[in-house]
Amino acid sequence: MLRFTAIAAALLLALPAAARPLETAEAKTLDQALSAYLAAIEKGDATRIVGAIPPRILALFAAQSGMDVQKLEQTLAEQTRGLMAQSVFSDLSTDTAGADANDETLGDGTAVTWTVVPARFVVETGGKKTRNEQAMLALREGTSWYFIRIEGAAQSQMVSLAYPFLADASFPAATTAPAE
Repeated sequence: MLRFTAIAAALLLALPAAARPLETAEAKTLDQALSAYLAAIEKGDATRIVGAIPPRILALFAAQSGMDVQKLEQTLAEQTRGLMAQSVFSDLSTDTAGADANDETLGDGTAVTWTVVPARFVVETGGKKTRNEQAMLALREGTSWYFIRIEGAAQSQMVSLAYPFLADASFPAATTAPAE
């Protein structure tokens, strides 16, 4: 009986955490953080846009590029500023209604709450407008929410390196269509 209990316990621990509805306070702080992030995009505030990238993702990028995190943040902000100068973003929205939270603990003991938020926006570049829909991964570490758009396999892989519990997660495919 003891052996069966140990095996059952090990199997239960191996199962992913069950999703749960966002608590009222979580939903409020997530909505506030999303509003600030979308406002930064509309204003072209590259520093705040880069500041919303999860620190573990930045650390991974920094390690892969051979830069320290501060230099990487400066470089990403400069690149983002350049891209934002060529583009106009409008009709930005996210939808957290019905979002479920997932709770995980990283190997170093850090508690992470995460959810996937649908994001929509129109971008005009070179006189052409496109409507974009994509999944945005929202991660809370400590009291801060961070965001990263998931646009394809490369980003999914990067996210799973920083957050191993997301290795088997699937994200809705991003779509782009002409906008009028």
